[in-house]
Amino acid sequence: MKDITRQGIYRIVYDMVKADYLITQDEIDYMENMCSEYGITAEIREAALMMSLSEAVNEVKTMTPRQSKHLMDELMVLVQTDGTCYREEALLLMTLMLCMDEGARTEIYSVDPRKIMLDRNQVLYVENGYDEDANCHVAEHYNHIVNAMRIGGFEFVYLPKMVEQLAEAGPKLMHSVVTHLTSPRSKEETDAIVASMMSLTTERMYREMLLGKLELDLEIAEPSLMMRVGFSEVNGSLMANFIVIHLDEDITDQVDSLTEDFLALQKSPTLTIRNTSISPNAFVYTGFYKTLFDLITHRKGVRCDLNVYPYNHKNVLSITRRSTEGETEDPLAIGPKESAFYVFLIQETIEYGGFNVACNSALDIKYMDAAQKRFEKVYFELCNRDTAPDITIPEIRRPMLSKIKKAIENHPTLVQRMMFVPEVSKSKVIRVHVEKKHLVMKN
Repeated sequence: MKDITRQGIYRIVYDMVKADYLITQDEIDYMENMCSEYGITAEIREAALMMSLSEAVNEVKTMTPRQSKHLMDELMVLVQTDGTCYREEALLLMTLMLCMDEGARTEIYSVDPRKIMLDRNQVLYVENGYDEDANCHVAEHYNHIVNAMRIGGFEFVYLPKMVEQLAEAGPKLMHSVVTHLTSPRSKEETDAIVASMMSLTTERMYREMLLGKLELDLEIAEPSLMMRVGFSEVNGSLMANFIVIHLDEDITDQVDSLTEDFLALQKSPTLTIRNTSISPNAFVYTGFYKTLFDLITHRKGVRCDLNVYPYNHKNVLSITRRSTEGETEDPLAIGPKESAFYVFLIQETIEYGGFNVACNSALDIKYMDAAQKRFEKVYFELCNRDTAPDITIPEIRRPMLSKIKKAIENHPTLVQRMMFVPEVSKSKVIRVHVEKKHLVMKN
């Protein structure tokens, strides 16, 4: 076994013992036995405390299935040495079980605690792009999911339901909240903030808040649940740990199983039925809701549009920024071919979920040929040129993508940059998440 794996094991054991803030002699004795069994020296223990929990779990995941099962069995014994398994220990155990599962559809992240906007026990639905099947399922079974999570002591946070319930109450509640819980502002600014709150989507929340404002290093390719699972002290600094659980087709069954398994880990669980929810006469101002509200009010309802000017020799694209203080329009500093490629990426994201450049099969090559034809159509509509670049060739495509990213990052008035910047996923799909309503075609 590698020393770095031993470090990972000790980091996990260390966090497990400290999770319930109650350390017994029996737990210390068990830790010493595990150190002897795995050959964990004082030097390894010291190095382990420089490692985050996410690094530790990802390292331990490289163990063989037999080694993993043996470690999990030992951790189950460890948490019972003081007579019970507390909620904090059960959360950590559940995290390890999910992350080390052979299917591995759960990731763990360790970040600066100031970047975590989830309260203890809040479980957030997140997605990068609207998934119709998942949202229809959640909407249809919303009460079931909420109640199942409440039994486990969790609060399900689903943004579309929050927006829907606030809309049912009308703008009066939000106007009052903005007026009295923020610094004084004009009626126009208040109206813009309320409108921004009422038009939020899960995709915008993911990109603007998680990737943009909080700068979390996430890549969520499918609908998921996100929750905080505790804190760790790493090299003298506190880090927050949270997990992202990718959702199956039958979300209700998955939530039921998660809740049942979590409660089963606790020897004598005390059920705390949480009753926090959005209602027509109340706005929850804590955790996720507070961070979201603060972000929107800080932006003052500012929004940006991408303007497209066909055959404009100077700049094909520009960004319009609208706020209560007025409207500005500044060019996007890229050439005609980059502009056409950028518009193509937006349209490809809207119509096909992105531009897939993987090319792993004959079917992929056929797709690339069709995508090139779609790009040529956009190119000739926007540019006064005879021949379109071949975007199926990486050496042609990459410099254009680089120039687009640089122009977005350096634009003087653009907010919501994460909605405009191209992203390349691990599966080599390029996406630009500009919503259709923010793409303005000019004459």
